[in-house]
Amino acid sequence: MKKIHFLFLTLAASLTLSAAGYKTYYLYPNGGMPYDNGLTPSQESDKGGWWYNTAEPLLHLYLPNGAQKGLIVSYPGGGYSDLAYPCDESSARWLAGQGYAVVVTKYRLPNGHPMVPLTDACNAIAMVREHGQEWGIDTSKKLGVIGYSAGAHLAGLVAMSYFDEKSKPDYAILCYAPIDFKDNKSCGINLVGNVSDKKMQAWTLPARISEKTVPCFIAAS
Repeated sequence: MKKIHFLFLTLAASLTLSAAGYKTYYLYPNGGMPYDNGLTPSQESDKGGWWYNTAEPLLHLYLPNGAQKGLIVSYPGGGYSDLAYPCDESSARWLAGQGYAVVVTKYRLPNGHPMVPLTDACNAIAMVREHGQEWGIDTSKKLGVIGYSAGAHLAGLVAMSYFDEKSKPDYAILCYAPIDFKDNKSCGINLVGNVSDKKMQAWTLPARISEKTVPCFIAAS
């Protein structure tokens, strides 16, 4: 009976979706999610691959077919109002084809609580480092983060405001990130709420740059 119970817990903590080409893991398999965005899993919806009202963070792991060259944790964009998963899933498959193990993070949307996505993004890195070998990842490789649009802003926050060595990436790739919210104020409002410009400024990337910032490659077109 104990063996069956153990197998059930193992299956519950690791959902394998072979048809989609990835494996899914809970970011907080034991519960106790830090901070609260005021949303519940019952409010989540998936419309054409775009996720809304995310409240239960997951990790989607894509493994390369051959030798692993590197390791990347990816953060979807969507203006902090939703998660544009089709873009990240496509790029994850492409990167896996280039020899990278890729973890796409379904982070909780902030809903005006900026520590929520930042915590999920940092904990995704720590989770991969802690359990990666069990999942078939070579964790000795350099770990980078990549994001697109709002996800690139989140990757930038991680590159500059990671919590500790476990959550510190080796580098970051920021693809068309809203650097300071001047041209995308709605993104900033979704992240921190309808606050003063001074309070919003504290969550821009220029305000976070310091000596601890990891190397960043910035792409915009």
